[in-house]
Amino acid sequence: MLNMGTAIGPIVGGLAALIDARFAFAGSALLFGVLGATMSRSTVGLSETADRRAVLVNLRAAATNRDLWRLIVVSFPWFFLFPQLYVAFPLHAGRLAGPNAASAVYVVNGVIGLVFMLVAKRWLVRMNPAISTMYAYLAAAIAFTSVAAFDDLAWFLLFIAGYTVIETVMLPALETMTGSLAVDGSQATSFGALSATGALSGAAGYYAGSWLILNATSLETWATFGSVAAVGFAGAALILPKTIRRTSML
Repeated sequence: MLNMGTAIGPIVGGLAALIDARFAFAGSALLFGVLGATMSRSTVGLSETADRRAVLVNLRAAATNRDLWRLIVVSFPWFFLFPQLYVAFPLHAGRLAGPNAASAVYVVNGVIGLVFMLVAKRWLVRMNPAISTMYAYLAAAIAFTSVAAFDDLAWFLLFIAGYTVIETVMLPALETMTGSLAVDGSQATSFGALSATGALSGAAGYYAGSWLILNATSLETWATFGSVAAVGFAGAALILPKTIRRTSML
């Protein structure tokens, strides 16, 4: 659904903007109002785990989980790169072919993500999350660096397609490992720690991405992103296989 929305949203928003950009905002407000009213009448109950713990106990369990911290360290480079979908990618596309090209970034991202998920869903369930994370980082290092070699919108959209596949592999892999490393009863706290990592590293990614696009050369910008992914690959190769293997043996 996320990928469907990513594909359909820019298309609908672009069509609305041809008439009046305010229609996009009015339509979104109406849609959210309908969704809110629908959920307020929902009778779906909340599921609870059998083993409930106090908040401080959960926080202590997450804070002392060394394997979880190793995973958090490995995830830092990805959460630095992920915000570029909203910063560096649309700005670079706009520089190549005008402001309307930014919409193409999200349409390609949504469509390719949806198609890849449907085609590879069985593989995504069976994949080894540690190994797939390592190779996703390697692919990201090559893909980001390659953008500097081709100053062309068509190549950049091809890069977006490749990035989308990497993203679709990376996110569930990190979440799968988080769930497997979490202490029973404190899974939500472990996912909260991962989200906090995403917020901190993402903030750096938003700032660095916008600064690089506006002030650095194309080579400097995309080589920097590629280097960050290469650091992620090295960290994943050194840390994850041993961490996940040790956890699976417990």
